[in-house]
Amino acid sequence: PPPADASGGDGGEGESMQLGKGDRVFDRVLSFPCEFEMRVIGIPVGPFSSDMKDIVEKVTGKEVVAVSVRDKGKYRSVRVTGSFDNADQLYEAYALFSKDKRVKFKF
Repeated sequence: PPPADASGGDGGEGESMQLGKGDRVFDRVLSFPCEFEMRVIGIPVGPFSSDMKDIVEKVTGKEVVAVSVRDKGKYRSVRVTGSFDNADQLYEAYALFSKDKRVKFKF
């Protein structure tokens, strides 16, 4: 049998949700402006939580909508909800998270 359609969509208007390497998924799955929750897990050294909040505020030019912090063992999970005008802002925030050596995971 032919492979199943992995698009996850209804197939309407001939658009496939299959993404190739290098595709920017946020451009395709979100409508902007929007509020988006980013989650960052890292080692809580220094002002880790406020640094993650500051990154989102720097990128968006707006105060964050919400921040929640949870400690689990040696890691801290920070959820930062920001108001984003476009996908470029999301990608920039994730890139800045990646530059912080304390960050272990982000999604």
